[in-house]
Amino acid sequence: MQYIVVIDDSRADLDLLLSDLRQNFTDYSVMGYTSEEELWNDSSVRPYDDIYLVIADAILGTVRTGWDILARFKREWPHVKRVLISNKVTTENMEDAINRCTPDGFIFKRGKLTGANIEMLRELLFGDRVTLPINDSQAQELISSLEQIAPGDRKTANLYKKIISELLSYIFYPNLRATRLEVPIKPGVGAKVRSIDIVYYNAAKTGTLYDLKVAQNSLRLIVEVKNATELRASYFEEVESYLSSSISTCGFIVFRGSIMKSYLNQLKYLWSMGKAVFLFNDKELKELAYQRIRSRNRSTDFAEYLDRELQERYSNFGAKATNAS
Repeated sequence: MQYIVVIDDSRADLDLLLSDLRQNFTDYSVMGYTSEEELWNDSSVRPYDDIYLVIADAILGTVRTGWDILARFKREWPHVKRVLISNKVTTENMEDAINRCTPDGFIFKRGKLTGANIEMLRELLFGDRVTLPINDSQAQELISSLEQIAPGDRKTANLYKKIISELLSYIFYPNLRATRLEVPIKPGVGAKVRSIDIVYYNAAKTGTLYDLKVAQNSLRLIVEVKNATELRASYFEEVESYLSSSISTCGFIVFRGSIMKSYLNQLKYLWSMGKAVFLFNDKELKELAYQRIRSRNRSTDFAEYLDRELQERYSNFGAKATNAS
């Protein structure tokens, strides 16, 4: 379940906010609380993997403030979008709030949310854009940068991850949006906090990605990136552990080497367990990016080409092993 959380000590104001949000963001479960304690005592809402947006009233009674809550989210769950709302906050208080919690947005209370408020929240949640995340020239530069990174080099692993996130956003635009990197997931008792490399919001309205979103009941698509030419069986097991109904059961694995038959067998197992995982290597992503560049001004043609690739190569796992770049 994906949540929007609202904290406001005024029950009347809270009910108005909840009504507006539920009407405009039907893909999310909108939860309301009149205090910070209510939020943390609700075990059904887990900041690690459930909350996408938190909206907090600036003044919560005589002790706590909304920016205290947002500051905690910034510190512990920085991937969650943070919005401050108030009709009382002073300029001095607002400066303090910005310094402490750097909210992603501010809403002045006027009763019902305005159209501009809704659009701002929609942008934060979905990352809606009217243009490509990067242009064709930037995509070519990313491909060149990718070719300069040595597989297995731990020092450049984060750079490789960042390049892959940008390329995937470019290739799959407008279906994969609201990119988030290093998203923490809830650990088991005594376990270390782990992070998913990349998380996207799956905004597809047609095609294979839409079908997967509906079939898997997953609004999110996760990506695990490996700057290596080989994938051990333990790595697929790790990816399987990340995929869950509370996070997502759809994902990509991206790595540097050849797609071997043993890897496809691992994918077949994951799919049999209800985990829809696609495997890509550098050569494939570069070819898809070049195909998008070549189809300039023909975005519909590229969308059809991309969907055919997903259908043909991964339906029933008939994909053939391909060579590494």
